[in-house]
Amino acid sequence: MRIFDLHDGSAKLQRALRDLKEADLRISEQWDDAVHREIRETYIAPLETMLRRTLGAVDKMAEVLAEAERDCGE
Repeated sequence: MRIFDLHDGSAKLQRALRDLKEADLRISEQWDDAVHREIRETYIAPLETMLRRTLGAVDKMAEVLAEAERDCGE
């Protein structure tokens, strides 16, 4: 039995990131002016960067927790 399972949360974040990128792509097909570019640069790009870093940290934490469980005999 796994005490900690971070995969569900990670999968949700990955889907959210994918959905965000798809929505931005659809929007940019019809709305590609200076305001949209500013919104993308100010909010979307930094959020994407933070989500990617978070997903990397979650993966690393999942590895550490799995190793700890193995070491504890779970």
